[in-house]
Amino acid sequence: MLQYFEVVETQLRRALKEAGSGTPLGAPFVEIVAARVRDRISAIAAQMPEAAAPSLQQIRKNLEAVLDPAFFGDARGDPIKAVRSLQQELRYQREYTPPKGGTWKPRR
Repeated sequence: MLQYFEVVETQLRRALKEAGSGTPLGAPFVEIVAARVRDRISAIAAQMPEAAAPSLQQIRKNLEAVLDPAFFGDARGDPIKAVRSLQQELRYQREYTPPKGGTWKPRR
């Protein structure tokens, strides 16, 4: 999951840079970024037999959420900051943090 949000952040940052400051961030923008994320994350999931890539619909929904200016409850939407906030919350989930006194290693 952490890799998923890293891919989302990278592809979103790239797309925002390509789009420029005056481009509306509507449905076509979300579709482009979602397709890029799906391609990258599918390649990562293929290397991990127990992993499943999120659906295109899930990716779109996540992108729409972070692109919403009201994500933080104010009018100054920052999608990159929103993705990082989600990553930070995920890092504190028990399943994704190292156990006390040891290091966590994913199954191979």
